[in-house]
Amino acid sequence: MITADKIITIISDYFKIARCNLGIRSRNMLFVMPRHLAIYFIRENTNLSYREIGAYFNRDHATVIHAIKSVNNQVETDRYYKDVFDEIKLFIKQEQVKEAVINEVVQNEVIQENDFYTQEEINKQISC
Repeated sequence: MITADKIITIISDYFKIARCNLGIRSRNMLFVMPRHLAIYFIRENTNLSYREIGAYFNRDHATVIHAIKSVNNQVETDRYYKDVFDEIKLFIKQEQVKEAVINEVVQNEVIQENDFYTQEEINKQISC
């Protein structure tokens, strides 16, 4: 599962802004759009609560709810916003696939290492 930190990094890289700028108290659209999108994608891709998401951006849960509603509205009414949304969604999906492949490779390496041990030896190592 992708983390909130990774989503924030993807979005700050996409918009070419520093991660810390997502949490500043500015209504400038240079920061609002990326912040709202980060909030939306964190909510969609993690199990974090509104309060936990808000903590990443120095916002309360009501602001998080507003940001999510705002993204939904903008995606429906603004073509540019939808294009940006879709592109970021794709980047997040690519990151999830990359993490899944890495996890599978790591699991396969662990299994191959364990081929030389009996199940009893593996259980002893796990219990330590």
